[in-house]
Amino acid sequence: MFNKNNFLSKDNNNNSLTHNKILVIGGEILLIAAVTAAFFYFCFLIRGIINPIILFIILICGLIPFWKYIWAKTFIVLILSLFALWIIKEAGYLVAPFIWGIFIAYLFNPLITKMHEKIPRIIAVLLIFIPLLIAAIIFFIFILPRTIEQIEIILKTLPQYVEKIYNSISDLLISISGKLNRTIGKSFDINLEIDAKVINDFLFGTSGIITLMYRKIIDFRFQNINSLTTIFSIIFSYFVILPFVTFYLMLDFQNIQVKMIKLIPIRWQTYISSIIKKSNYIINSYIRGMTILAASFFIISYILLLILNTKYAFILALLRGLLNYIPFIGPFIAFITALFTGIITENIWWHGALKMCAVYGFIQILDSGLMAPKILGKSVKIHPIAVMFSTIIGGVLFGFLGVLFAVPFCGIILIILQNFFDKYYNSKFYTLTKRGK
Repeated sequence: MFNKNNFLSKDNNNNSLTHNKILVIGGEILLIAAVTAAFFYFCFLIRGIINPIILFIILICGLIPFWKYIWAKTFIVLILSLFALWIIKEAGYLVAPFIWGIFIAYLFNPLITKMHEKIPRIIAVLLIFIPLLIAAIIFFIFILPRTIEQIEIILKTLPQYVEKIYNSISDLLISISGKLNRTIGKSFDINLEIDAKVINDFLFGTSGIITLMYRKIIDFRFQNINSLTTIFSIIFSYFVILPFVTFYLMLDFQNIQVKMIKLIPIRWQTYISSIIKKSNYIINSYIRGMTILAASFFIISYILLLILNTKYAFILALLRGLLNYIPFIGPFIAFITALFTGIITENIWWHGALKMCAVYGFIQILDSGLMAPKILGKSVKIHPIAVMFSTIIGGVLFGFLGVLFAVPFCGIILIILQNFFDKYYNSKFYTLTKRGK
């Protein structure tokens, strides 16, 4: 006969055993994590005594005899990851061409693969690579010199614009302080008048706002370019290594992708391949769409600004195109920059403000109302708050590349979460009803 109490008792014993096992495993994981943290902290402390490369070799050689143990494999993976991050930090300008090469090859791989169905892959690669190379040459011969020329003009005329801004701010503050002094100051017997010297010190003194901003800009420009060796390395990396790496990655990208998937355990390959396929569609569609939009807005804004005879039209248009990659924040920064430029460069300030509002308002209507929905479509359908949050986090953590990939990576995370919740809602854990009493 079925004994309910015995059944519950047995079930409770099993649960107790399970809980004890979980506690033991959890304790082991915490112990390993604590030891690992202490070990890497010790390595961090002795970084000034032992070169990281020598330390890396010693650690790997010490762990290889224990390769059959899972903890040794885990340590080797952690050490390799940290060593890779150290190399990127110390020689980022040398690693950057490889990253950009991978990105370009990845971006054009779907098109090359499609062309490969009808023609040999090397021909398909050359048909993509040669126009890209020509575009890069055009950029360095025509666009970059024009940009540098306009920046030099801005730097030469900057003092007169700074003086104009100073006079305007000074007159405004003195006028406001005079009015306040005549009203509130007289009532409370307080002197609220401000003289020009105080304003000058506040803006252009040793600790003035404008002075500090200028120092920050100079430090940012020269923090990584501190020697002739670094300059030569950067030039060599982008003019020699980048084209070479890009070409060969384009040629062999499909094989690399297959080999990478082959490294994944067989039981996970189908699932991860599905996510990679969806992720490829999102990233390629988004980057391709944003590039088309950026180029379009650069051309449109440049033509409109030229028609309105705006100073620094090329720089402002280029800024509008590049900042289009940053959702919400980018177009707003481009507009504020253009508005400020229009105000300080026009004889009548509100004429300049009106011009910029008209041009950038028209471009924004084209962007959000017509072009973006048609070009981007539904490739990345994410809530605006999620887009803004992911863009800020990506920019803080990884700079421009983080901003560029923030939205598609947010879409990939949502795909993974959606797959997880689909499995969760269909799992026994979720669907199993409570056992009746």
